[in-house]
Amino acid sequence: MVRIALHLGICHSTLATITFYLGLATLAASALPNTPPSYQQYQRQHQSPLNPESRLPPYLTLPSTPKLPDGGHRSRLERPDGSSIWHVRYPAIWHHNNQRRPTVTFLHGGFSNSDYWGIQIEKLLGQYPILAIDSRGHGRSTEADDQPITYEAMTEDVVAVLDHLGIDSTVLVGWSDGGIIGLDMALRHRQRLKSLFAFGASYSYSNINTTIDQSHVFNRFLNRTEREYRKLNPRPDHLATFEAKMNTMWATLPDWDQSTFEGLVSGGPTDGEEQQPLIFIVDGAEEEAVNRTTAPTLHDWIPGSGLTILPLVSHFGFMQDPSTFNAMLERFLEW
Repeated sequence: MVRIALHLGICHSTLATITFYLGLATLAASALPNTPPSYQQYQRQHQSPLNPESRLPPYLTLPSTPKLPDGGHRSRLERPDGSSIWHVRYPAIWHHNNQRRPTVTFLHGGFSNSDYWGIQIEKLLGQYPILAIDSRGHGRSTEADDQPITYEAMTEDVVAVLDHLGIDSTVLVGWSDGGIIGLDMALRHRQRLKSLFAFGASYSYSNINTTIDQSHVFNRFLNRTEREYRKLNPRPDHLATFEAKMNTMWATLPDWDQSTFEGLVSGGPTDGEEQQPLIFIVDGAEEEAVNRTTAPTLHDWIPGSGLTILPLVSHFGFMQDPSTFNAMLERFLEW
């Protein structure tokens, strides 16, 4: 839904792109006077010829897509419905106090790919066994032609990869759609989940920010992911079909409410001595993709969960301020 609207407004020539963004900035400034300044407004106010080195605040930037570290075991898992799930696994080089640490699984956001987690994976490389998965249809993975893309299907793909690799349970770090998959695992496969760090996740399709199509940063992200899809995906000409499936999913899913999370207690017992996964709900203070009430609401609905709002970053905080993000992630892993 969002993607279709964006395609109507974006040309691929440089001049048209500049005109489009300037038009959005003007619209945002007139219709939303109380919102943070747009990229162009901030440039006019703070980037004068006398101060060419002045910097934009992190939430108005979209840093280059990171790269996954070299090495690792890269493979595919063929699913019964015809989907092919690409994943990479990095081993731990040393163990903490002579004990094996759990595998940390990274799941990316919608339309993107595992490369986006490159900074965090590099930071943890060697300290933990690491697994990164391209969700079905995304990045290097493909989806079944005759099947929709759903969060439930992507969750089952994660469980299948864990089964294939012999991983009983994992720590999951999910961004946006990856965080939603993590929540779905906590609801339906909690025995496979040691803990969940959900950044920029949501519980309902209605959580999408109605002004998302006015975000300079999010528009740049969507344009970038088109180029990355054509470069990485085994079926680069399949992009339009993939986008249509994703738009359908984003317009209808997830469809959870408070009752969905009843019985889920972060770190709490379920039956007997069985423990539920520890859950951290994390977001950026300048979140532009989902409503900013979403993270606090999830925190309220999941007793015992952690809530962290990272300053001066948006939906892309793990790239905009990786030092702060990584510090929070490492603290979570030590919990």
